[in-house]
Amino acid sequence: AQWQRARAQVLPARGLPAARDLAAALDDPLLRVITPALDALAEHHGAALRHPLLDHRLFELAASLPAEQTAREGRRKRVLREAVRPWLPAAVVDQGEKIVPVEVLDRGLREREPARVWPLLTGMRAAEAGFVDEERLRRAYRRYLAGDGGYRFWNTVTLEDWLRHHF
Repeated sequence: AQWQRARAQVLPARGLPAARDLAAALDDPLLRVITPALDALAEHHGAALRHPLLDHRLFELAASLPAEQTAREGRRKRVLREAVRPWLPAAVVDQGEKIVPVEVLDRGLREREPARVWPLLTGMRAAEAGFVDEERLRRAYRRYLAGDGGYRFWNTVTLEDWLRHHF
């Protein structure tokens, strides 16, 4: 119900860039699947999963803000940037898009860290929760190590590492 209210507030303003991004996030069909699954997994381990950026109050606030307050001159995350400005250096707050150090990531996954990655691909908690097909992910990593295919599996490996660390 909270998700539906937040989504309804955003839909009328969908034409604005910031509202489009928020509406797209709210429309993501995986959001409604993954969030309850992660909640159930956390509850199974006696924890409550509360990611601050998935709080319905934050969505409702973001949906209620006029576009000129959320984005300016094509720069996104204006509210977040202004909120952290007192504590972070201007170079961090005002930086443009995220960098993706592709070469460093690629070298780490292929050359330096396979011995750390392989154990994460066996007995996966993400597979137990129904998020991934463990064998398919191992095949993708083998292809990647052989030089075929990209590293799109990296988010899943990161999720698995996080699940093992926290649950």
